[in-house]
Amino acid sequence: MPTLLVEIGCEELPASACREAERQLRDRFLPRFGGKGTVYVGPRRLALIAEDVPERTEDAWVKGPPENLREKAAAGFARKHGVAPEDLELRDGFLGLMVPGRSLHETLPAEVETLVRSMAFGKSMAWVAGGLRFARPVRWLCVKLEGDTVNVDVDGIASGGVSRGHRFTHGEVEIPSAGGYLDALRAAGVEPDQNARRSAIEDGLRELGLTEPNPRVLGEVVFLVESPIVLEGSFDERFLALPERVVTTAMESHQRYFPLGGNRFAFAANGGDTETVVRGNERVLAGRLEDASSGTSPAGSRRSRRISARSPSLRAPGRSPTRRSASSRSWTRSAAERRPARRRVSPRPTRRRSSCASSPTSRGTSAPSTRA
Repeated sequence: MPTLLVEIGCEELPASACREAERQLRDRFLPRFGGKGTVYVGPRRLALIAEDVPERTEDAWVKGPPENLREKAAAGFARKHGVAPEDLELRDGFLGLMVPGRSLHETLPAEVETLVRSMAFGKSMAWVAGGLRFARPVRWLCVKLEGDTVNVDVDGIASGGVSRGHRFTHGEVEIPSAGGYLDALRAAGVEPDQNARRSAIEDGLRELGLTEPNPRVLGEVVFLVESPIVLEGSFDERFLALPERVVTTAMESHQRYFPLGGNRFAFAANGGDTETVVRGNERVLAGRLEDASSGTSPAGSRRSRRISARSPSLRAPGRSPTRRSASSRSWTRSAAERRPARRRVSPRPTRRRSSCASSPTSRGTSAPSTRA
């Protein structure tokens, strides 16, 4: 039985979308093609390789109207399915017929289109008004049944027999067959297997002395690179005066780095010139730590103050705790101090109108005479 490849090429996907796609491809769509195969997920591609795909769908029994409505409904049901009314069979009190299975080549385009359209993400987007919704814009489709290319069109995105290699080093890559997918991409600088990428990152960190990396950061970095290279960087030692938790947050939460102790850190790069990549990452981290230390960044300064105020043991040497207002949760001034003073305006005196003001004579008009 043949092997099927379905690859969806996208703009860079966030790690959360990669995890959602991996779960759906494995649990929802792989069973549709026989249930035997593997799912490969990366930042620019979602791929499903199904092995031993049945070449024909099974014959199916289509249930029609009940037997007591034979005269009224049998003719219409038979006409709908292209058979004569006398060819209908009776099962369990209902008329019906056996529909023969269809070949895989006939059903595959519709199955692939359903797969692409029905994938759901926590956050999706439409890059063409009224068009397909996906986690990121879909740029290409590659569908191979053994060595044959299956033609599928989803909102103007036509499938072909090509994929894409590493964004910076390779362009289009010809996929000879579904079974040759992994070798073709690896030759183009891409590791499609997320488990292999995880192992490569763990091995690189282990060489730098980190045996137990943060699992949350590792689980995210796996889906951010297609050709992982673990590199080491450092930052100015003056930033070690900051609370350790502030420095760790800047590295792990902001930059997805792995602290190595002291002023050293490790990160997974997606290829490129080693010296240039290290220098660029060091410069970015220095900016983060500079913001945290100088207080020019609202996120960094507030976080460091909050940590220092709550945890005296993490407070930087020589720094006094920041005064906190109990009524407004402000770190500097209370709500009464921040609120501008109101001008006190004395009420305007009310002018009372005399009763004669409404009389005709007060307006200069003489009252009508009552004399005869």
